[in-house]
Amino acid sequence: MKTIQLNKLSLSEKNVRKTRAENGLDELIASIKSHGLLENLIVVKTANDNYEVVGGGRRLRALQALAKEGHIKNNKSISCEVVDIEQAEEISLAENQVRSAMHPADQFEAWAKLVDNGLSIADIAARFGTNEKLVKQRLKLGKVSPVLMQAYKDEKVTLDILMAFTVTEDHTKQEEVLESVLQRAYVHAGNIKEELIGEAYCGSHKLAKFVGVEAYKKAGGYIKRDLFSEGEDSVYFEDTNLVIELAEKKLFEEANMVEGKWKWFEAVFDFGYEEKGEYQQLESSFIKDVPNSITKKLEKIEEELEPLDYWSDEGRELKNQRESIEEEIDKYKGFTEEEMSQSGFVVHLNYDGELIIDKGLIRAEDIKQVAKSDSEEVAADTKKEKPLYSKALCDSLKNYRLHSIKTAVANDYESAFDLALYSMCCTAFKGDNFCYIKSLDVKCNNYEYPAQMRNEDETLIAMIEVQEEFYKKLPLDWMKITDEAERYEVMCALSAEDKQRLFAACVSRTIRPQLSNENYSCPIFEQVGKNLEVNVSESWWATESNLFGRLAKSTLLKIGRELIGEEWAIKNMNLKKKAIAEFLEDFIQNPSSKKISNVQIEIIKKWLPEGMAF
Repeated sequence: MKTIQLNKLSLSEKNVRKTRAENGLDELIASIKSHGLLENLIVVKTANDNYEVVGGGRRLRALQALAKEGHIKNNKSISCEVVDIEQAEEISLAENQVRSAMHPADQFEAWAKLVDNGLSIADIAARFGTNEKLVKQRLKLGKVSPVLMQAYKDEKVTLDILMAFTVTEDHTKQEEVLESVLQRAYVHAGNIKEELIGEAYCGSHKLAKFVGVEAYKKAGGYIKRDLFSEGEDSVYFEDTNLVIELAEKKLFEEANMVEGKWKWFEAVFDFGYEEKGEYQQLESSFIKDVPNSITKKLEKIEEELEPLDYWSDEGRELKNQRESIEEEIDKYKGFTEEEMSQSGFVVHLNYDGELIIDKGLIRAEDIKQVAKSDSEEVAADTKKEKPLYSKALCDSLKNYRLHSIKTAVANDYESAFDLALYSMCCTAFKGDNFCYIKSLDVKCNNYEYPAQMRNEDETLIAMIEVQEEFYKKLPLDWMKITDEAERYEVMCALSAEDKQRLFAACVSRTIRPQLSNENYSCPIFEQVGKNLEVNVSESWWATESNLFGRLAKSTLLKIGRELIGEEWAIKNMNLKKKAIAEFLEDFIQNPSSKKISNVQIEIIKKWLPEGMAF
């Protein structure tokens, strides 16, 4: 054994530890700084009375770092064992290979004893070159039940499972749950936490998120923290009754801030589809004019979006801007005083603890009163009533309408060519007067009908079958050729007539649906329909399932008054809604069997809901 000055030591090439040699260096520096060098270096002598370290390379780096920082002198004497150069590599290998890392459990317990002896968490972090959070975590692990710690040492539970047990300091409870855990084939840390915490709300629970940590603590609530989790999952609200009390109070405060003279309101935590289905919901409408500046802003974004890839960064940014403007436009929607006097609202929370307000809900007991009011209005010959088409119904109607114009365009090459040419020119040669066809995507991205309608709506299913039969007759056999070059050549050899058929069909598949009375309907879409003399009533007619059954009774009576007459409306105002809907379906489908004139029959055959005709 010999003491050698630090500045005469260097790392030997024969030191076998080369991979991850820097791992844990900060901790080692802190340890040497606090406790000194606890283990000597192994060296071989070189020329000029210098020495190379073959065992203890990390210790040498730590000492050199301390010297550079000025904590020790450059010429400090270091304890070293000098060996023959022939033994150097073998000794280095032996030293690294036989070394056994300290079991984590021993570290947990040792640090806990240091705290018991008066060291602070900051002291321990400094002495062992780590951060205070890690020390707190290790100390937490060191305080678990000795029975649990022994199970960890015996490898009966993993470190993840051990960490889960720290959500409580009750050793009896820990041991009870451990006994159950050891009998299971599979254990998840989350399940253990639930068993130990009991009824306490995790910070990610919607009531906890809605109330908030600060409000809960201000009200005297106790927070328990899980040092091994991050964010909301690291917090537990132990006083569940207090959480519920604070959440109810906040909900009612939010409800009292809702504007308008509503007939009733409720504040509840849960309000799902089943609960909502018990009410009839009115659709909000524009009660204030939307400023031109906002609508122009929306139109400009739609124009900029049209030629872009929706998934590009620019496309995503514009979509976000569009959503923001649409939310702003929604602020101009609301309910009339009459609608509020008949309905109410429910304040509730979604899964993420966000406040949701569902307005315009009519309770079952109030629906009869609304129907009675409608009947009185009909009898009094009021003309204020307008058909109440829900958004869902409008979405269905415009998809039915789409079938007619797609069929017309697919059978008219000139119109399809004009549509595509117009759209391409507006994009390729855009200038100050840039315009575009909002209802056409000339990149041939097919418009897909809504999945639910495709699977469940009998009317649309029948329309799609007609379209598919049409597409099957197109000259598309060339697409089955596997060689791409050959496939292209065969397509090029098609007749002009076949190419025109294909071109028109492709363009027709890109057209998107709209009703003529929508706020932002595309005028070109409407003009194409007029040019082609599209008659929607030839392929679609109203039934109880696709229209009448989805309208309010007052709306049905108005339609009947328009088609049949005032006398009929007054005579049948006391019928149930379903009976009126079925009568209107039969009347429209079989007008010839009714005692009406031929002129009336023609009018009825062409009748369409608002926004459906071209």
